[in-house]
Amino acid sequence: MGDEEEAATAILENLKAKPPVTAPIDPRHPNTNQAKYCFSLFNKHLRCNDEKGEDDPMCVKYRRWTADICPPEWRELWEEKVEEHAFPRPNVVRAASGH
Repeated sequence: MGDEEEAATAILENLKAKPPVTAPIDPRHPNTNQAKYCFSLFNKHLRCNDEKGEDDPMCVKYRRWTADICPPEWRELWEEKVEEHAFPRPNVVRAASGH
């Protein structure tokens, strides 16, 4: 077996062991345009981070789904706005605050 074949075999074995997973279909957003779904997932991701912390498995899943659905330019802009406290979102109790 050559190097390329070995690499291809290793990739196939990794895919069999852990198949790729993407964001599930949301029946509230049935159209091809996924902009609202993207925004909903981003907000779920933020809320989860605030309530449970960034390392919570569900928060990691929301972050991955957001990366799957949303254009990178949107995510970068929204993340900048979150850091500037200029992103429109409800106030929630943060996990680190102990409330």
